[in-house]
Amino acid sequence: DVGECSFGEAERTCNPSCEWNAVGACVGAVEPAAEVCGDALDQDCNGRVERRPDQWEPNNTCGTCSVINDDDGEPDLNVFIRGTLDSSVEDRKDYYCFDTHDSSVDFGEEIIVLLEDVPNGLDYDVFLYETQADCNAGNSIASGINPGSDDENITFGERFNYDDGGRWYVEVRAVGRGHDCARQYKLTLNGLR
Repeated sequence: DVGECSFGEAERTCNPSCEWNAVGACVGAVEPAAEVCGDALDQDCNGRVERRPDQWEPNNTCGTCSVINDDDGEPDLNVFIRGTLDSSVEDRKDYYCFDTHDSSVDFGEEIIVLLEDVPNGLDYDVFLYETQADCNAGNSIASGINPGSDDENITFGERFNYDDGGRWYVEVRAVGRGHDCARQYKLTLNGLR
């Protein structure tokens, strides 16, 4: 009677000689089953729900975003990472942040965010925020919200006579009740280049 498991009932009756018959079949019991990672249910009834947090956790809020930089730590990164949304309850969103430098001589730079390899049957969207305050408020400056497991692409062009440098925030959000501990998405982040 732990997790999703529950006791059933078996009936035992006496025969005409007032002796016990064999115990009947157990009815209504829920037996342990293979655990489904990340659905916040304990199917194997061991008292724990299975999760496999990726290397970027905890990154479920704007304030706990994983800071992503190139290997040299310089702004204006160009990297890709692999991550998972592994729970339908605790991990519905992943946040990443990165620093950019707005070069005054190179107008026409872009921030590119590409979300690929969304697990089949799931729907993830991606959002770009200019500041942590915008991120906290859900005020994205750009988004990719294609249906299903289609790739998401954001291309944000540098604004003329405006300093687009600083820390930017990216949110990967599960739409619906999907989750998958085993299959990773691919997120490409390209700073002002």
